[in-house]
Amino acid sequence: MENKIIFADGTEQEILSGATEYSFSLYVSDMEEFIRVNQKVTEENLSEYTIVSGRHQAIRKDRKVIRVSITEQPETEETPEGLLVVYNLEDL
Repeated sequence: MENKIIFADGTEQEILSGATEYSFSLYVSDMEEFIRVNQKVTEENLSEYTIVSGRHQAIRKDRKVIRVSITEQPETEETPEGLLVVYNLEDL
């Protein structure tokens, strides 16, 4: 099943399953990709966004990032090598 976030500007980003009302996470291959993704995670793009998890969708509004956690991940059978990025959000 596909899991993604669709930002207010229409940009789609693949995310990991388990997104909540106030957090989502994703894998990126390197810091360059993190910077590209992070440039989209703005208050403007979080003014209205959609979390898609398989056949389910949730529309969220008026959030801002309060914390970003980045953890290096070695390659395993379940995960690719790269960076695990977790965004924590709160209401505006």
